[in-house]
Amino acid sequence: MTAIHRRHAVLPTHIYRADLPADTHREPATCREVDCPQFLLGFKTTLNESDEMHAQAANDIRAGAREYTEMREIEGLTTFIFSPGQECFASFRHTQPSGRPPILTRDNRLHTRPQDWNEDMNETFYTLGRLDERG
Repeated sequence: MTAIHRRHAVLPTHIYRADLPADTHREPATCREVDCPQFLLGFKTTLNESDEMHAQAANDIRAGAREYTEMREIEGLTTFIFSPGQECFASFRHTQPSGRPPILTRDNRLHTRPQDWNEDMNETFYTLGRLDERG
């Protein structure tokens, strides 16, 4: 029997990353800008005004600028219904992409030119494809 010796190519292994970290690549946004469902469809909140914190929240709503309909439910419960087109209560959490380009790295080294990073990655994948075709 004849022994078959096969060479195993050393495969180029690199880690390519395109990162958009939230702290540098996101910015505050309005409900309108992020198509917030509460902004688009309206929303409601029910508060138990016998609870001190809920009573304060109800007073804040009444003193605020939002338009609402107030419905008294069973004893102590009040539902506030807000029509579409108003900022939701979580609007301070809305963010959107800042438009900054991604941070491109290869093996944790920063690439400052996107074209070089893309070309390097394409060449690596091409080499891997060719090695795979050869078996």
